[in-house]
This record gives sequence, C-alpha cells and structure tokens, in this order.
Amino acid sequence: MPNNQKSKDLQKAFAAHIRNPDRYPKPKGINDQRMQVYRDLFFNNISNLIKQTFPILASLHHADEWSQLIRSFYQSEHNKTPYFTEISAEFVQFLKTYPEDKKRPFMAELAHYEWLELSVEKNQKQPVFSDIEPSKLLSQRPVISPWVNAHSYHYPVHQIGVDYQPRTYQEDSHLMVWRDRHDAVHFAQLNTGSYALLKQLQQGDKTGHEAILSIFNQDSALTEDKIIEFGQQQLLKWVQQDIITETSI
Repeated sequence: MPNNQKSKDLQKAFAAHIRNPDRYPKPKGINDQRMQVYRDLFFNNISNLIKQTFPILASLHHADEWSQLIRSFYQSEHNKTPYFTEISAEFVQFLKTYPEDKKRPFMAELAHYEWLELSVEKNQKQPVFSDIEPSKLLSQRPVISPWVNAHSYHYPVHQIGVDYQPRTYQEDSHLMVWRDRHDAVHFAQLNTGSYALLKQLQQGDKTGHEAILSIFNQDSALTEDKIIEFGQQQLLKWVQQDIITETSI
C-alpha cells in the first residue's frame, strides 16, 4: 500500500477513535497513554467551546450530564465541520434531534437563543447607516440591519436559569438580538405585532406604510391614521436603535 494511503488510513482511524473510543479501537502502534492525552484534549476543547457559547445551558447540567451530552454530540453525524467557528451552529442542530430531556424540554430553544448572540457578533455583512427622513419610513421600504436576528420561542428562554426551568410550553416569546453601529449587542422582547412587523420588513418588499397596515389593520378598532401613527413610532424607535439603517425605493 502506498505511503500516502497508509497515512490517510491512519488519520481516519485516529479521528474515528478520538470521536468514539468505545466503538473504534485506537490505531495500532500508538501508545495508549499518549492516545489518552489526545482523547482528553479533543474532549476538553469541544466542551470548553460549547460552554463559552452556551453558558446558561451548561450551568443547568451536572458535570457528568454535560460530559455525556458533549460526547453524544461529537459522536453524532451533526459534528462534521472542521471549523471551530461552525461547531456551535452544529450543536444547535444536534439538540433539535436529541431525545427530549424531560427535566429540560426547552434545551433546543435555549441553545438557539444563546447562539443568536454569536451569530450576530460574527455576521460579516456591513450595513449602511444613513440619516433617515421620518416621512421616508412610510413612503419607502425601511431596511432592517443584517445584524438583527429575531425568533419566536415556545419557552421564555430569556428568563431560564438555574432557578427557573419550565417544563411545559408557555405563551410564545418573541425575542430579538441585534448589534448596533458601535458593535454593542442588545436584547429585547417584542410583542406579537412588533415581531410580525419586523419579520415583514425583513422581507424587503413593502413600504413602511404598507407593512404597518398589513400587520395592524387586522382586527383593529383604531382608525387607519392612528394605526399609521403607532407604526411610525415603532419604526422611529428602531432607527434610533440601529435596527433600521436606511430606506430604499
């Protein structure tokens, strides 16, 4: 067998054993004590990375529970990326298919919420921050910053911690994470109408006037003028928060 193929086979066997030593034997010719160093190093690197990204989730687990969760993750098909920066996103996907923890049925949603902060911090797109005339927020299409991410959750994940761990679905929580022009990250809870308006504007196909009416004109006892006034106030607030960065025709 050519040396290149031998080297590739050794690398595959080495990686397989480190990921799942119970299933794959260590490669021949490697001292077990030395192999243990690699096994521990790999596990600790993955565990520490996940802890840094998901500190609240990690705090809810005892050490042995956390170790089992991390081992299940890196032995699964979800953990395939060679890039450390993408491991956190794969962990979120892994938890969506992980058997439900009856003590912590919110795990997947909590992990996604904690991951939102990282996704906003690492977003490489560059928004254009412009001076916006208030009237154009209605006549043109408000542009939502690419540094804004919002999601709706069944559990109040923004309140979960060691002292509060709900086991049943609650009223949906609409949460937003965004980064401003100074790179500071912010968090906010939105009501149902504001969340729907934000999602509508992110589609980029309606003027502010059209978007406001499409969301708030349903089942509303307010006049159209009052609806527009209310909606414009929300848009102005988002401009001040660097959530809306410009308008387009």
